[in-house]
Amino acid sequence: MGSRARNLERFYPALVLALVFSIAWIASPPDRKTGASIFVTPENLLKLLRQVSEIGILAIGETLVILSAGIDLSIGSVLGASSMVSAYLLVDGAYSAPVAVAGGLATGLAFGMMNGMLVVWLRIQPFVATLATFGAARGVARLIKENASIGLDESQGGFLIIGRSFRETAAWIRSEEIPNSAAKALSDFATIPAAIFLSIGLISAFVLAKTRFGRTVYAIGGNAEASRLAGLPVRRNLLLIYAICGILAGLAGVIHCAQLEQANPVDGEGYELRAIAAVAIGGTLLTGGRGGVFSTMAGVLTLGCLSSILGIRNVRAETQLILIAIILILAVKLPEWILKLAQRTNRNT
Repeated sequence: MGSRARNLERFYPALVLALVFSIAWIASPPDRKTGASIFVTPENLLKLLRQVSEIGILAIGETLVILSAGIDLSIGSVLGASSMVSAYLLVDGAYSAPVAVAGGLATGLAFGMMNGMLVVWLRIQPFVATLATFGAARGVARLIKENASIGLDESQGGFLIIGRSFRETAAWIRSEEIPNSAAKALSDFATIPAAIFLSIGLISAFVLAKTRFGRTVYAIGGNAEASRLAGLPVRRNLLLIYAICGILAGLAGVIHCAQLEQANPVDGEGYELRAIAAVAIGGTLLTGGRGGVFSTMAGVLTLGCLSSILGIRNVRAETQLILIAIILILAVKLPEWILKLAQRTNRNT
């Protein structure tokens, strides 16, 4: 039975993703020209990757925190603050793109370190500590431009390419313009944000699986006191975990600003809930110690598939939120129900 439980835990996120993907494929209307399902066209799948990239990056950082038996409620607000800092440096400060990117990342790092210090040094519960920085980051975002948004334009092209497609990036490097009437190629849908999300996912998965730091993250989540007694640098690693989560939130903020070509103080509202939902759907235990980045990425893509097919079917946004909430509850509870059913079957036989 233990082996069955482990196998279910390992493959369940992929099975949920495959099930949702299949349902979306079947439920999708056909393309008028080709007759193929709109949902599974390469263009739509690449757009889906772009749409989930910001939440995906946030969810990867959240996974590290949750694996260590913590939680970070501030990442949505940190995204908004980092986005505002980058836009302010570009427009009001007239700084270059690298400086704006560094400013956004530094903002995320600062809030991440603040979270870590509150949890490690002041011994405040992660929920309370990050709830405090949740409000602080949103306040910073509102103060930067007196609660006003900041718009970008083509003069900030070096920054905007972070949120654009590979074809647009190549054209900008060559100082060329893409005519509006140009036929859409796959390179128009393959984007920098999606590539960043996938790259960070692969790197994070490797770090968790193959490095001492990764093993320490799991050990802390399993039992922090036992890890300390075993000589592991628990306090230092917790600081590093929250710092990484903050940097990733800052990176998501930079990408958000580049994709929308503007920054708004309310950007990122509710993003922390979507990121935590993706982690939960991926099967990472909210009590820490079990889970992984690949599982979280499967959870992110599952939510992306749901949003995509509901959008294709023109389902109202309010209804989408209700359906996603139901799916979240089912995805979290279904493994438990399956295992209980398996146990009863074994006893009866």
